[in-house]
Amino acid sequence: KQGAEYGMRTEDLDALDRIAKRTGTKYRFDTTAAENGSYYNGTITINPNSPDPIKRILGHEFAHFTETSDQYEGLKRDVLESPYITELLGEDINTVRQKIQRTYQADFNTKLKNNPALALEALTDQEVFAQAMGNLMNAPDALLYVAKKRPAFIQKAIDFLHRIGDALTGKSDYEKFVREVETRFRDALYK
Repeated sequence: KQGAEYGMRTEDLDALDRIAKRTGTKYRFDTTAAENGSYYNGTITINPNSPDPIKRILGHEFAHFTETSDQYEGLKRDVLESPYITELLGEDINTVRQKIQRTYQADFNTKLKNNPALALEALTDQEVFAQAMGNLMNAPDALLYVAKKRPAFIQKAIDFLHRIGDALTGKSDYEKFVREVETRFRDALYK
């Protein structure tokens, strides 16, 4: 099984396979990948040496889920302009923007060449937003803020998390984690 050569536990690899099948995600492992991993051209590259690659994938999939929301643009604006953006990113938004532009330069250049109407700032903010949304599950104040501004989105997120939890049934640690996140979202929605 892919990942076993890096000493990853069978339980982790099974959970990753279930998430990939449920979400249609492709993934690969690379010890030279940035910090925890990266996303390029439809494939998530996971650094098997990161502290918890499976939770990283869950956060990433959640971030991509937001892109399918009919509220995406408004949600993105609300999150990027929120008083909690530094908490969600772990540092100043402009610092994160610069890092993202360096990390994704090749991918951005291809996208800009293929679609000149795109702006570098817009591509950068898509990735900044994805990072912020991947961390939303661990930021209660920011989650409450989003729930108050976008309750319909939070309900859709709860449904998404429930489906992922169902895919992980029997994988105790990860199913438990997803169910806990689902509960946090539900609590924020009904506070």
